[in-house]
Amino acid sequence: MAIQLFDRVLVDSAPRRVRQWGPYQFPSLCKKDGKYYYHFNDAADHYSAYGQPGWVYRTDAACLGWEWCDDRDAYNEARALTLPNGDRVCRYSIQSALTKDLVLPPSVGEFTINGRHYTCYRSDELPLDIGGFSLLRKKAGESEWKLEHVPMHENGGIRGAFDGFLPAMQARANKFWLGPDGKPYLLCYNFKLREDGTPDDRDWVYLMRSDDNAHSFQEIGAIPYQPDLSVDPDAYSDDRRGFLEPDMCFLDEKRILCVIRTTHRCLGPMYICRSSDGGATWTKPEYLHNHGVYPHLLRLECGAVVLSYGRPGVDVMVSWDEGETWSKPVCIVPQKNPKPTADTCGYTQLIAVDRNTCMLAFSDFNYDPGDGYPRKAMFSQLIRLTKEEKN
Repeated sequence: MAIQLFDRVLVDSAPRRVRQWGPYQFPSLCKKDGKYYYHFNDAADHYSAYGQPGWVYRTDAACLGWEWCDDRDAYNEARALTLPNGDRVCRYSIQSALTKDLVLPPSVGEFTINGRHYTCYRSDELPLDIGGFSLLRKKAGESEWKLEHVPMHENGGIRGAFDGFLPAMQARANKFWLGPDGKPYLLCYNFKLREDGTPDDRDWVYLMRSDDNAHSFQEIGAIPYQPDLSVDPDAYSDDRRGFLEPDMCFLDEKRILCVIRTTHRCLGPMYICRSSDGGATWTKPEYLHNHGVYPHLLRLECGAVVLSYGRPGVDVMVSWDEGETWSKPVCIVPQKNPKPTADTCGYTQLIAVDRNTCMLAFSDFNYDPGDGYPRKAMFSQLIRLTKEEKN
């Protein structure tokens, strides 16, 4: 197997004064009509900052240089899904609600984990903009985007309030995409109620699908927190949060591969699991790698599955047998500082360019433009994969 790394391309760098956590982080990629769009955060990494727009840049397929895209409608069009009825929909981030402004239902319980105290409420008893899923819709034949809040039918779904905020679901809706059946899927992680009605203080992963053109979503399968203590003995420590920030890719119409983060502020491993029935049931998650936040999976037409992840640093791994075995990590951003969050936010995203090439988006906090003052910066990089044939 050959992995060819092209030169990284600068998208934008922060002013020297911007060194705090939050701005110039958390990239995402989408494409439409031969154009690639790169979005990143320009606000604090806090629930109070949800709903604030970030920066969007655009380039052509050659990826020779990124230019600021002052065209929010073009960006929405690029990231939107086209539904079977012709509607276009994209995820919309709304501001977190202040609990003092809400008439809340009775709490179903409280707990403290990772230094944060949560008061929990059933999602189906909350206002739809908090308990449901928010999206922009452009109906077939129309030209205007309209905001909608649609119900999510979760099994024991709850929302947790803390520090006076009650965030909506977009905080934990990791992926919104079309499956092989053409229907929209929503990949989430959140707390759930146990069978005895008390809130579980560890995050679950769950997969939702819409059968009515994104007017509602129904949970079709879930992955409870079930770590392997033989290789992950600290899995139930207070600074671990359960299964969070998952990503999935369909291997065919029914088989799905899923990789999951397990840590919040500390270091913790990634896990991997599979479904053979479209996400209804899952294998027990297995230990994959000793670290990784916000893992991202991409299956290319050539058959390679690419996995990007970070913190510390940024790395990619490649599998040619649908996730059964993986290459050694290929370093994109090296760890230079003992503090895991000092070199990069570690969040990445991948998008296919052609059948054996993908584009990686990532951050590097130590970019020096030549004036001797390292600063935060956002980059893209093309990766080309070639499977070596046996003689």
